[in-house]
Amino acid sequence: MDWGLYFPSHIQSWQWVSHGESRGFSYFMPYDSIGSDVYETLALCAHNTKTIKLDPTLVISHTLPLEETPKGYELMDGRTANAIKVVLSP
Repeated sequence: MDWGLYFPSHIQSWQWVSHGESRGFSYFMPYDSIGSDVYETLALCAHNTKTIKLDPTLVISHTLPLEETPKGYELMDGRTANAIKVVLSP
């Protein structure tokens, strides 16, 4: 059975991920929160761990075509429809 870590992403989170890796956890799923640094956290985790799998998909709440860019901005600006991260794909 795989066990994972799931908590807000903050710059110091890599230390908890490294500790979890040494205790047998196999993956880390960050979630975004106000003032968080998701991408910096993932980069630090990747740099400071060897075997743990990083899963950034939990921070993506919406995927929209590029043509719907204005809608993406509306979602993020108003934090409507539980918008956390909007990804625009060409």
